[in-house]
Amino acid sequence: MRHHRSTHVAALAALLTAGACDAPTAGGDGRVVIAVAPLELPGIVDATYTLAVSSPAGPVWSKTVTSTQYGDGSGAISYVGTCDADANPNAITLVLEGLSDASGPLAAGVDFANPAPVGAPVELRADCVADTDVAVSFELTVARAARQGFFDVAVSFDDLFCSAKLDCEKSSGDPLELLFNPHTGDRDVTAVLAFACTGGLGSATQLCLDPITVSCADGSTFEVDASAGPGNLNPPFPGPPNTTDLLYQSAVYRGTELLTSGDTSWGKTYWNVALGLNADAFVGLAGCQLTGAGTANSSGWADRTTPAGMRWPTVTWQVDLTDASGALVCTQHALDAPGSGVATVYTDERTFAGCYDSQCDNGVLDGDETGVDCGGSCLGCPPGAPCLVDPDCLSQLCVAESCVVPSCDDGEKNGDETGVDCGGSCPNQCLTADTLYEVITAAPTLLPGDHTFVVHGVPIDVEYLTFGTTTFATNTGLGDGTPDDRMLVARFDGDMTLSSGVNLTTATRKKGMVLWVRGHLTLDGTLTMTDRGARASGQEVWLVRNPDESVVVLPANGASGAARANGSYSNVNGASGSDGTAAAASGGGGAGAAHCNTCTAYSGAGA
Repeated sequence: MRHHRSTHVAALAALLTAGACDAPTAGGDGRVVIAVAPLELPGIVDATYTLAVSSPAGPVWSKTVTSTQYGDGSGAISYVGTCDADANPNAITLVLEGLSDASGPLAAGVDFANPAPVGAPVELRADCVADTDVAVSFELTVARAARQGFFDVAVSFDDLFCSAKLDCEKSSGDPLELLFNPHTGDRDVTAVLAFACTGGLGSATQLCLDPITVSCADGSTFEVDASAGPGNLNPPFPGPPNTTDLLYQSAVYRGTELLTSGDTSWGKTYWNVALGLNADAFVGLAGCQLTGAGTANSSGWADRTTPAGMRWPTVTWQVDLTDASGALVCTQHALDAPGSGVATVYTDERTFAGCYDSQCDNGVLDGDETGVDCGGSCLGCPPGAPCLVDPDCLSQLCVAESCVVPSCDDGEKNGDETGVDCGGSCPNQCLTADTLYEVITAAPTLLPGDHTFVVHGVPIDVEYLTFGTTTFATNTGLGDGTPDDRMLVARFDGDMTLSSGVNLTTATRKKGMVLWVRGHLTLDGTLTMTDRGARASGQEVWLVRNPDESVVVLPANGASGAARANGSYSNVNGASGSDGTAAAASGGGGAGAAHCNTCTAYSGAGA
């Protein structure tokens, strides 16, 4: 298919005012000037649109128009109609009913892909103003069939001819075997996702691609970061045997090459992803499907985002690799072939995970690159390379204009972390729920160590301990000797007994202490946090949810301390602090005593 991006049409505040006599007059006391930009499709002699205006009060008007009647005959139109100034905003919708060339109407889905079909119109909103022309401009991007010698099947994005496919078998029908299985040392079953575009020799060509995801019926998900590499990515693949991991290997290939057709030479940019499929896991995974999305442009998107306000052509992959019985069902899947699962679709504004530019492979620092062939609109730079912002780095972390490796204590959510400095390969795991009780009890096998619990959106750093059946017969302080930075949580996988006369507390000042006893609790001694409160900013925590759905809250601050005491020529005892009023709140501190023989003395206030 071939695509041409439309050119922008400026606001037409006074255009076709005389033509308003032909405009519908039902409902509304303002005017809307509707413009559709030229499609620039060679050979197109007419385009038919249905325009409609409505307000919150209901429909205003609807009309089917053609570009030969109201425009240039090649797709552009200008039309003036009424709008409802008493009920805003007004919605202006456009449906592309059809295109025609000299031979007659083109077939949607065969000769072109429709970005605004019946049932999925393009809609713009604007406020209608009485006795005023309000300009509204539509820009359409249409993908049309292309017949080029470079590719078997192609679409064109922004004047770039592109092709895409997914192959799992050879032309002979045998499984494609490309990547080497590390368990056998032999080539094994491989799926190859291919995406390539060419805009001509010396033309800029930028490809954008999201991660390739494989989702299986047993709930397993496997992802390949297309922005990684190039070369083998070596995902974890323990064993042998291994009957649970789908990918024994994955690899990324991208670059440029010269294509020749007759006397013409064009430069091609390609981005291919190979997935090594572990056949031993097919049955247990109960059926797996591959999904992905990619697009292309010739202007270079530094933010990896399609143009605002436009439906942009995108290639999507949605292909079954295996079925529920464990059979390999992926074959050869060509772009836009019926039932292939590789299709050209239109998407609204969308940001892609990574983009690759043909100029990102010339060994020269040029364009908006921050390093040679990396950063800017190119793929991210490796650690140590120059950068300006985080997206300039493969690590997504730019510090002091240099790409750095993410760490588990850098205060950023990066790398494979699922939260800030927690999750993924970090020892600090992220656990999230509305209450502290729900977080703790949701992780019955959590390993001891430092973790972050996110309770009702508030991150709480936790020192986590685990015990079996335990009896405390002597005074004991739990936890390490680091004060003030973490709450202590201890899990007992069995019974816990605190003997009579024994105090159980923390080894030093902590932000709190929580004991989860999964067996029987015998509490003959004393649980205490006396002199163990952390010198740290308080955090309100949802402690536990009651059966009636009310929530017990551990407040950020305790009760107020007592006012200072004072006296003249006398001794004055300090007053007591206020009692805690909320569940689990600490009381306020008492005021100090005052003593003076020849003066007026003031004690310090409690806190």
